Amino acid sequence: LVLLAGLWLGRHRLGRGPLVAFLIYGATIFPALGFFNVYPMRYSFVADHFQHFSGIAILALIAASLQTLVNHWKWVRPEPTAGSLMGTVAPGWSPWLALFMAPVLLPLVILTMLHVPDFANEETLWQHTLEKNPRAWMANNNLGLIYLDHLQYHEAARQFQLACDNYRLDYGPAAEHEEAQNNLARSLEAMGHFDEALVIYQHLLTRRQGDPVFMGNMAYLLARMKRYDQALELFRQTLSVNSKNFLAWVNLGTMLAEMERYPESDKCFISALSLEPKNQTANFNWGLSFTKR
Repeated sequence: LVLLAGLWLGRHRLGRGPLVAFLIYGATIFPALGFFNVYPMRYSFVADHFQHFSGIAILALIAASLQTLVNHWKWVRPEPTAGSLMGTVAPGWSPWLALFMAPVLLPLVILTMLHVPDFANEETLWQHTLEKNPRAWMANNNLGLIYLDHLQYHEAARQFQLACDNYRLDYGPAAEHEEAQNNLARSLEAMGHFDEALVIYQHLLTRRQGDPVFMGNMAYLLARMKRYDQALELFRQTLSVNSKNFLAWVNLGTMLAEMERYPESDKCFISALSLEPKNQTANFNWGLSFTKR
């Protein structure tokens, strides 16, 4: 406020540019200062990355100020002479200006080059995040999903477990990161630890009864465990909540085909393909069912 007051009082001498720049900066950074309940505040009350947008006004002010200095300092504005090479150089440029700017730009260039490898892909980004903040449970969960997609199930399970542990450190021992727990169960299931995965799904459904994602995942696990009756009931409950659950239709159709209940299986695959006609898994599983009839 003192700075804005000074810029307002000195607007006739300094010009309106500095005042306008700081007003734009203040107006664009204000929503991120904690006065509004926005989603990123759930993870950080600093939200410093919002300053990237607001900082444009300050950067423009700095650039304009430097150009003003260049225009007034004759020792950085050599006058071109007839027939000289200097006559082809843009006004306001000189080797002295380059010498002045090099100590400012060179460190920024070096820092940028050093950070480039951190952004090679999503995996390196989350790994770098965890190097800086080992308790970043969101990074643990996102990195675990990458490992899960890469079929690195043991490492995925480790990251999901860390996400659950770090979440409790931030929000208390009773807090539970349900998404990370669900992903942990998926990893355990992929490694063949069916009983451990089942315990997690059962626990999640006691916390969020009727959740279609948890019910669908548990139903798929029960089908893999050949507990078809329980799986069938859960699949039906899942689809009663959300009849457009594509994975539930595919998994139910696949299970019914294994049970040799082909007419019911066909209806499930038809429902699935009505949602995603070009899905390879649905088409392959349905086609595979015809080879067993």
